[in-house]
Amino acid sequence: MAARASVVTSRLGDDNVPVTRELRMDAPGFVASSRRLCLQPDEVIVRVRVPFTTPDEHVCFFKQARRLDDDIALLNAAFRVVLERRGDAAAAAAPPWDEALVAAAAEALPADHPMDIAVPGGMY
Repeated sequence: MAARASVVTSRLGDDNVPVTRELRMDAPGFVASSRRLCLQPDEVIVRVRVPFTTPDEHVCFFKQARRLDDDIALLNAAFRVVLERRGDAAAAAAPPWDEALVAAAAEALPADHPMDIAVPGGMY
């Protein structure tokens, strides 16, 4: 979702003519329920499109928990950050985007989403 990715599906329509459609993965309803996408029974995914980023755009993906007995990860995260180059007073007052800011944000994350060590796959 953060990467603005989409999937292209295909199926055979009337007179065996291929019918394709492109679905944005961040669209409401793309994930119908647990382990279910909004695909028709006769559709297959033929392509996954992930657009290129711009020089000021950064996309990162993280998998927090290992899979154990189940095939669904407990917590995944994807982040997309677009940095704006501005020369106004608001930009001057903002902290610089550097390793110290990223380290401070990473340090604050466990407080936002505590996960007990006893949770299956909850090891850090």
